Amino acid sequence: MKKVITLVVMMTFACVSSMQAVTWWNKGKDPLRYQTSLGLGATSVGPGDEDFGWGVTVTADYPIVNSLRLQPGVRFATYHSTYEENMSLMGSGINRKDKFTVSYLQIPMKVAYSLYFNEKVRFNVSTGFYYAMGLFGSLKVDVDGDSGITGGGDMKLWDCIDRSDFGYILGWSLTIKDRYSLGVEVCNSFFDVSKSGDADWHNSSLMVQLGYTF
Repeated sequence: MKKVITLVVMMTFACVSSMQAVTWWNKGKDPLRYQTSLGLGATSVGPGDEDFGWGVTVTADYPIVNSLRLQPGVRFATYHSTYEENMSLMGSGINRKDKFTVSYLQIPMKVAYSLYFNEKVRFNVSTGFYYAMGLFGSLKVDVDGDSGITGGGDMKLWDCIDRSDFGYILGWSLTIKDRYSLGVEVCNSFFDVSKSGDADWHNSSLMVQLGYTF
């Protein structure tokens, strides 16, 4: 995840440096607008490896000036991840697979800075924080191994992971005609989300965002 963020930042600088005419500080002020967006990409929850996740967001786009915007919003997001562990019991190999699925109601609060290439195209860099509350989810455990060993079942998700989550947001997007946007957004927990508080579990997501502004 860190390598991807670094790559996106480098691409941002390369893109901006290649532009000959960029308005760095647009003092105009558009009215308050609302944006809906769909996010698709890689997510991880708890100790698991990254898996597919998605989110739907409604954002209020309030320009202080056109180059600087406040963007509070509401998001429904579903995270998936899988954790696998190989172990040995009385000389028999055992494979355990935990499948995490968690759906969150997130409250993101962002500040976005926009570079205007022309009147119809702008590049946006945003950062901020989010608070999330787990609405529902599941933890399914599958166990199989040598000598026909099988087992598993549904576990109580909220016995091992906190419902609440607080983290940071980094985003990059391109907006065309103040209507259509395409970008990438990263969310990551600040704190350990395990119930015990000492497992070093963090929620994270890297999603491609497709948006439309009304």
